[in-house]
Amino acid sequence: METEVINSFPFEDLYNFKKEANSMLGYKHTADAIAKMKLRLADKSNHPIYGKNHTFEAIKLISKPGLLNPMFNKKHKIESRQKISIALSKTPLGLYDIENNLEKSFKNQVELAAEFSIFKGTIGRYIKSGKLFLGKYYIRK
Repeated sequence: METEVINSFPFEDLYNFKKEANSMLGYKHTADAIAKMKLRLADKSNHPIYGKNHTFEAIKLISKPGLLNPMFNKKHKIESRQKISIALSKTPLGLYDIENNLEKSFKNQVELAAEFSIFKGTIGRYIKSGKLFLGKYYIRK
């Protein structure tokens, strides 16, 4: 039935559709097939879109500008933003004193930098170098 519905439209007007509706649900590629797929794209220049750009029409079909975008004219709540920040934070940091006691912990470099009103890149340099920060703290992951 799905195939009939898809075929009722001019196929060139559809984006990201297969001509025949069927399901790959539950299908598992064989080890041989996986090896072939990896080998086929081992050289990046063999990739079908290598060196090409999407046409303006394709970009229009992909993007959802303005009213079509579900987040149009909406903002995340503060709680949601904090949850997103925590989920995306890859490296929680600790501020340790000279005796190696944890003084305070931070979700990420940005939060620690804001606490001391400095650039986040400075925090990264102190982490890499292992030097004392402000003469009394070590910053560790």
